Amino acid sequence: MNCKPGDLAIVIRGLTHPSPNVGRVVEVVSRFADHESLGACWYCKSRQAVKVRTSRGDEPATEFWAPDAWLRPVSGLPLHDEQLDEVPA
Repeated sequence: MNCKPGDLAIVIRGLTHPSPNVGRVVEVVSRFADHESLGACWYCKSRQAVKVRTSRGDEPATEFWAPDAWLRPVSGLPLHDEQLDEVPA
């Protein structure tokens, strides 16, 4: 699996091509289910609404599920800045 609960992840795929959700950052909250064709899925939250497919059609939502294969975890920032500060002479 790509993600685990608590990860921030970038959406890399969607149902449509191109997906309006690609590039969105979401929080991976918990395991949702195993989808028969999409595999492991996560319950996710987003600060900004993403486009999700429901029985009523496409709707905006800030809480939704997404397949693990459609998400890539965002690595954290380095603990220390590797570039040394330069002081002008």
